[in-house]
Amino acid sequence: MHSTGSLLLSSFLRLIRWKNLLISLVALLLIAYFGIGNAYRDSGLVALTPPFQLALLIISVLFIMGAGYIINDLMDIETDIINCPDRVVITKTISSKAALWIYYSMTVIGVAFGAILAVLLNQISLLFIFPGAALSLYLYSYSFKKSFLAGNVIIASLTAIIMILPWIIEVHQIEQYPLMPPSIFNALMTSGLISLFFGSFAFITTLIREWIKDLQDLKGDSLTGARTMAATKSLSYNLYAIKSASLITIILILVFQVYLHFNDKIAAAVSLLAPMLLLGKVIFRLSQKNDTIDWKQLSDLLKWIMCMGILSLLFFGIKL
Repeated sequence: MHSTGSLLLSSFLRLIRWKNLLISLVALLLIAYFGIGNAYRDSGLVALTPPFQLALLIISVLFIMGAGYIINDLMDIETDIINCPDRVVITKTISSKAALWIYYSMTVIGVAFGAILAVLLNQISLLFIFPGAALSLYLYSYSFKKSFLAGNVIIASLTAIIMILPWIIEVHQIEQYPLMPPSIFNALMTSGLISLFFGSFAFITTLIREWIKDLQDLKGDSLTGARTMAATKSLSYNLYAIKSASLITIILILVFQVYLHFNDKIAAAVSLLAPMLLLGKVIFRLSQKNDTIDWKQLSDLLKWIMCMGILSLLFFGIKL
């Protein structure tokens, strides 16, 4: 009984991609406390979002994300059996019916916590963000995942929104100040710029990783009629797109480093060298012979690049 329970728990954690959820949890906490929080502390202020509301946001995001992974696996069983049979969970240790029940439960919980947050902030517009994200993940798994670019853009956009959501919540706190003091306005603008950078960084690096994963899964996707960029365009076209996006990200980091330098955030600027250099490694790797490319290795490298970018937020409170 104990071993069966452990197997089910392990399968459930794999199903909801617990490592990716952990990365998102850390990202939300870091952008809230080190990105936005430090912008306020530099002005002698404290960020306005209460910890309880931030907790509601995090729970909502993680449950909706976890549900998205489940519905993706449910819709993609046939392809996954071809591309990664060892990683298939549904139909092996968790039945399709049970997975569907878990999906509905997690979606309802995630949307409900988002709705509670919207009510607390008295912002009806926020009521549409969380069910909209859940619907987008469903449509991605049902249809857009196998289409040209649309699925990639949906996932990249949702990842970017995660990095910007804490700032959006912070903006709605400001409404309690009819006449906003200049210090709060400056902190809000600075934290907004930081959030915009990390949202843009998350968008492009996620897009690159999605393209690489499509190349990694090309065999199964082709057999199941997918129309992804990897399946419909030449390898040289895909390589050009990935290298171009990587170069754009490097330029984005360089521009942000200049901004950080002129705002006495030298430690933060230096910490961003790591993801920038690794993106250079991606470009170099893709410039070698095509038949030697390990797509799984590159996909993992992109995840490390994303993690290093997120962890650079730890240095935003350090002044050299």
